[in-house]
Amino acid sequence: FAQQDSAELDPMASAAMVPPSGVVRHELVTSVSEAAPAVAEAVRQPGGTVAKRRRGTGNGAEVAESPVASRKSYFRATTISVAMLLGRLGRMLQSGAFINHMWGDAGTLLGAVQMFLIRLFMIWPLKAAAPSAYAYWTWQLVNRLRGHSPAKTQWPHGIFPFMRAALSWAGRETLRAWLASEAVFFLYYHFKHWQLERRVAGAP
Repeated sequence: FAQQDSAELDPMASAAMVPPSGVVRHELVTSVSEAAPAVAEAVRQPGGTVAKRRRGTGNGAEVAESPVASRKSYFRATTISVAMLLGRLGRMLQSGAFINHMWGDAGTLLGAVQMFLIRLFMIWPLKAAAPSAYAYWTWQLVNRLRGHSPAKTQWPHGIFPFMRAALSWAGRETLRAWLASEAVFFLYYHFKHWQLERRVAGAP
């Protein structure tokens, strides 16, 4: 008790009894590093047990990981990889950086595929609109000259058959109107182009 009282009264003596912080840090790091493999092995297996089996016989038998544990670890690694990939894509979409990476450079396979898709879905359909319109109206004219009149729309009884027939008729008439406007606009475009070509350029 006398030593304890003297230590409480003397701060220097109490400080001398406490081990240095470097020694404590070294002991903590050593214990964590020694326990890390066991913790990692326990976390990898369900229920904190090491699910391993022995392959072969004798003293030199190899220890192999069970198929269930290897499959679970593979699925866990795949899930983590997919989550990280989705996180990177989300950050690119949020910041707008994907615009700088979505187009391939000229002369590369990615650039050629992207240009083909743009032509297939955006350029060629627009170029094919006017020829398709004139082909349709030419076919209609030939049928009229041959005496084939268009079939009349049959309006069935019942609410649902009537609505289905009405939608079909509306879609067909909308397509005819669009093809007619395409044909008229094609003529208007070439007429304005002819006017601009005949205009004499003036000085600025």
